[in-house]
Amino acid sequence: MSNNLPPLNWLRTFEVAARELNFTVAARELNMTQSAVSQQVRLLEDYLNEPLFNRAARQINLTKRGRAYLPVVQSALRELQRGTSDIFLPLKGGGVTIEVNTALSIFWLAPRLQFFTVQYPNLALRIINANWDSEFSAGSAELSLRHGTGDWPELDFTRLITPKLRPYCSPQIAAQIHQPSDVLQWPLLDVIGNLPDWRTWLAQYHLQPSSTQLIHKTDSAVTTVPMAINHCGLCLSYDELLAPQVATGQLAAPLDDYLVTTESYFLVHRKDRPLSKAAEVFKQWILMEIGKV
Repeated sequence: MSNNLPPLNWLRTFEVAARELNFTVAARELNMTQSAVSQQVRLLEDYLNEPLFNRAARQINLTKRGRAYLPVVQSALRELQRGTSDIFLPLKGGGVTIEVNTALSIFWLAPRLQFFTVQYPNLALRIINANWDSEFSAGSAELSLRHGTGDWPELDFTRLITPKLRPYCSPQIAAQIHQPSDVLQWPLLDVIGNLPDWRTWLAQYHLQPSSTQLIHKTDSAVTTVPMAINHCGLCLSYDELLAPQVATGQLAAPLDDYLVTTESYFLVHRKDRPLSKAAEVFKQWILMEIGKV
């Protein structure tokens, strides 16, 4: 095999044929004859000195090497298409897919998006909620807004939220809280999996819940925050996240006692994949929103 790359038309034909697993369907998509598709696939296999398809009487399947090669070819073709568009086509439309932690999406991102949509009225957003690292890594989004510690060596990430927590509750409950020990008079609202939690916050004041202390646990701040708004107890959260609810009088921070945490919300994307023009525009807008540019 030569050190040169195979011809682009062979790779494109292979991608379609491998995706459809049908030379006839591939021929229709490529506006070619079936024999031409078969010939280009054969030429690529000869060039690579390796069969890419197992051919049976009425069906084809990828070989082990063919299955391994398909995502490589697809990624290269996507990057070529993206780069061509970014360089030679102005950003008059298009879109970007973003995976967003559900709580951040509802409480922080959504209220700001009106400013983005006014500035870029023809750029479509596709926002997908995800909460766990496995959900983010399995997706195909270019950008992610996720919660965690920032321990992602393969990713480029920028912190969006100051990593400090303090109690929040309804103004009615807040009026009765004057010192850290007062929070123990009310139910506490924890998010499962988030650290630190209420026990950590209390420990810095040498306090601990009693055996009868009621601690509600949910799997997302999407639940704990409305519970706090509706007088169910106190949640721990970040100032930037709940600023709209404080501004409208739904929530209050009864104490200025913060707990520094390693967890926060981050803007994240892959280091090894250049962003499309649309994704880069959205990233720069986010950075301007938090004063990082």
